[in-house]
Amino acid sequence: MQFVKMMRLLPLLAATVPFPAAHAQEMVWNSKQDDGGVYLMASEEGSFHPAIMFLCNPQTRRLIVNYDIGVEVRQQLVVWSSEGGRVELRMGEAPPSVTDSGVEVQGYDGLYVETDLTPALVRILRDGRTLSVRTSSSALDVPLAGAAEGVTALVRACGNI
Repeated sequence: MQFVKMMRLLPLLAATVPFPAAHAQEMVWNSKQDDGGVYLMASEEGSFHPAIMFLCNPQTRRLIVNYDIGVEVRQQLVVWSSEGGRVELRMGEAPPSVTDSGVEVQGYDGLYVETDLTPALVRILRDGRTLSVRTSSSALDVPLAGAAEGVTALVRACGNI
């Protein structure tokens, strides 16, 4: 009998648990520049797979934003925020890339958008202490310590500020 009462309470208890639960990840920021552009990436320490990637193509001055939430989704509204402000980006699947042999491959995992490097996005990355990334099904908080050099490189290559 007690078990039945507890089972009836489970939906009520589940409704009180906030989702998604965000937690600060142990991530490191890396930046690099090569023929493909200027990169700013956040990945778990020791991992080569970034959870967050900003890539500026200096020739087009466009910014590719990639957020790998770990599950396949078609499209999501992603809220990027920090103490420096807030930006909402509608992100979707990355377009396929074509290899030298003509084979289409998925270029990026997760969510993708090509946009401009706006002053609001720069303020979020430059003026905050923690980057918060939210979708309807995921949440990620990443300390921005170590990102400043990469943000400066992105602004130099892609900023219309």
